[in-house]
Amino acid sequence: MLRNGLQSNINLLTKFIVTSCSTPFAGTKHGRRVFDSHTHIADTFLCNSMIKAYSDNNQFSESITLYRDLCRNEKCGLGFSPDTYTYPFLFKACWSSLAFKEGYQLHSQVLKMGLCYDVFVSTTLVDMYVKFGNIVSGSKLFDEMPEKSEVCCTALIVGYARSGDMGMSRKLFDGMFEKDSVAFNAIIDGYVKEGNVVLARELFDRMPERNVVSWTTLISGYCKNGDLAAARSLFDAMPEKNLVSWNTIIGGYCQNKKPHEAMELFRKMQSSSSFEPDEVTIVSILPAVADLGALDFGGWVHEYVRRKKLDRANNVCTALLDMYAKCGEILKAKQLFDSSFEIETTTWNAMINGFAVNGCGKEALELFLEMLKEGHKPNGITMIGVLCACNHGGLVEDGRKWFKAMKGFGITPGIEHYGCMVDILGRAGYLKEAEELIKSMPYEVNGIILSSFLFSCGCHRDVTRAEKVMRSAFKMEPWNDGNYVMMRNLYARERRWRDVEEVKGLMRKNRAKREVGCSVIEVDSTISEFVAGERVHPQLKVINRVLRQLQLQIEREYEEFKIRINALVAKALKVPPGGWIMQDGTPWPGNNTRDHPGMIQVFLGHSGGHDTEGNELPRLVYVSREKRPGFHHHKKVGAMNALIRVSAVLTNAPFILNLDCNHYINNSKAAREAMCFLMDPQIGRKVCYVQFPQRFDGIDRNDRYANRNTVFFDINMKGLDGIQGLVYVGTGCVFRRQALYGYEPPKGPKPPKMVSCDCCPCFGRRKKLKYSKHFTGGTDVNGNAPGLDDDKELMMSQMNFEKRFGQSAAFVTSTLMEQGGVPPSSSPAALLKEAIHVISCGYEDKTEWGTKVRITRLKSCPCYM
Repeated sequence: MLRNGLQSNINLLTKFIVTSCSTPFAGTKHGRRVFDSHTHIADTFLCNSMIKAYSDNNQFSESITLYRDLCRNEKCGLGFSPDTYTYPFLFKACWSSLAFKEGYQLHSQVLKMGLCYDVFVSTTLVDMYVKFGNIVSGSKLFDEMPEKSEVCCTALIVGYARSGDMGMSRKLFDGMFEKDSVAFNAIIDGYVKEGNVVLARELFDRMPERNVVSWTTLISGYCKNGDLAAARSLFDAMPEKNLVSWNTIIGGYCQNKKPHEAMELFRKMQSSSSFEPDEVTIVSILPAVADLGALDFGGWVHEYVRRKKLDRANNVCTALLDMYAKCGEILKAKQLFDSSFEIETTTWNAMINGFAVNGCGKEALELFLEMLKEGHKPNGITMIGVLCACNHGGLVEDGRKWFKAMKGFGITPGIEHYGCMVDILGRAGYLKEAEELIKSMPYEVNGIILSSFLFSCGCHRDVTRAEKVMRSAFKMEPWNDGNYVMMRNLYARERRWRDVEEVKGLMRKNRAKREVGCSVIEVDSTISEFVAGERVHPQLKVINRVLRQLQLQIEREYEEFKIRINALVAKALKVPPGGWIMQDGTPWPGNNTRDHPGMIQVFLGHSGGHDTEGNELPRLVYVSREKRPGFHHHKKVGAMNALIRVSAVLTNAPFILNLDCNHYINNSKAAREAMCFLMDPQIGRKVCYVQFPQRFDGIDRNDRYANRNTVFFDINMKGLDGIQGLVYVGTGCVFRRQALYGYEPPKGPKPPKMVSCDCCPCFGRRKKLKYSKHFTGGTDVNGNAPGLDDDKELMMSQMNFEKRFGQSAAFVTSTLMEQGGVPPSSSPAALLKEAIHVISCGYEDKTEWGTKVRITRLKSCPCYM
């Protein structure tokens, strides 16, 4: 154009600017440069084209600014005169950017110029007021129009529908002479949003022509109304589907907790259509993946998102994070959170809630504080996650603190926040405070809060409060089986069998059936759901046959493994013939030639094993012993005493962790907190053992793991001393080794006064031993305490110890070493040989083992140390 001198041709110049602005590579910048170089022309058609280009590219503020500049500049003002094509683009820019002030100014200019009677201008002006939410002004303008267009009437129908006035919307619709599909879709959408699907379906059936929008709108209405059968029937009957239709039906299944059907439709969309999942599809399907725990499929979705570069969208990243958190992969969720391109409030909320539902209360609160530090303002969803984190972590004081702090963030506590707070207080045993909070709520109590409080009353066996809540809960939710089950169990614990039968009768009368839990498994991208004792699964015969094959395979592998282990043990049994006699040639007392000697195999080597970083691993020792009914070794407690002696000879660690037969602690803090007590530099040496309650709910009626006391541990971090008396927990108890031998704690100078830290270690009381106060210092290799006079050495002679601990010099020496460890001069082979001797049943004959020195038989005795 420049070479041929055509730059002054308005038609060519306008087409060039429009084309350059519509090209994705050039954008509006190049077009604006060309436009600015020809402002002396100031043609209205050319200016309108530039304003429209900005509006079409969603650069609405630039569109309004250009109009102002054109009107303000004298050179342009002489040639530029806005016409009926100028203002519709500007009105669109105003409602799209919510520029209320500029919109009103443009309306006044239209009135001054006399353009308000133009159908195109008046229609877009009415549409602007409707989208501003000013339906009154829009309606007034519509009534003043000399010629009412169908487009303008449709805009008003949409406006009244959005404001909730379906009466006026329907009145306008019925008054239209010619109703097109846009008008039908507008009124149908209004009824759908109001929840009146019946009237929406009537209008849908009356439509002369239906398009994809009509079908999709009604499908969305059925999904919101919970009628998925009608939605699916309508979807299957659609003559033509688009990606929005697929997204609507998939999202409808997810919102109505039908994850299987959502996954089925997602796969069908990929296999039977040409549509590829977009951001909306991914955000719709991921909740279904989370509900099913289908991590393999979730991983495939994540890889698809990366491949299509959809992970830059914040809503997709948040949905993925939420999916991983709900599937229990909290580390993957945190990695995704850390690698997010832009972290918005929704992303913070998803990560905080993810930590909360996975029991990571402290991590959730730390992340919340980090969120505040970075300047992000929390909202109501954020505070729900914070309160849930306090609830799962038993952090009552933190819960109170952040609940009170909500008003400082400009958040009015909703009924969900009150429900979380009631649950926090109730689970912690603050039933009175929870009850008062319910009464002081500015909302009407709902069934969820009543059920939560009823559960808390049941856990803490407060029958009086539970009965009060029960009446309201049964009346509000007669179908909720959980309330009946809680009251029935509470009455059963109190042995009120008549009340139990009464609750069962109410349950039958109200037809409240207990929901059956199910298990979900994903195999080869196929999700299968199972119920305990199910006999109606379509593949039940195949499943039973496979389970039987797996059972036989496990049994076969177990037998093979058993043979390998026995061979290893037999190898360890090969002890020298002298293993049955002492160093002086006399047989070990109590040994029976018909018994096999103790079997010990050190799997990690005599010097211990090391991990990849060079840290020493615990010694792994396999021990087997005879179990003769005539000896107390026949009981589990006998095994514990034998293990004490073996570990003393081989490693002699100063502390012993006592585990149940499954080698399991269901309270991750127990061991760590116990060591904090035992290694305390001031009071640690006086502590015999420390134990904390576990979380094995419903295992037995005797509460051998002190589950009812978990709340004391979660809140105050205390032991069990003084709570319902001294109770021995079946697992996770940490002992000081010397306390098991009957030694008293050392008597030293009075420690300085300490500030109370609300810690209650469990002090074991043992019978005072004669001479025990002399045995608290270190010993030499031979077991002799240095610095003692001849009389004390005589009292500490080997004969005195034989009566108490037996005839093993190595074991006696180990009992005197308060800090643990084995003599450096001892060889591993000699220690192993000595350990085989001390494990035998007869070793305890004519000693104080079983009376003064040993772990006595308790109500629940673990068998591993």
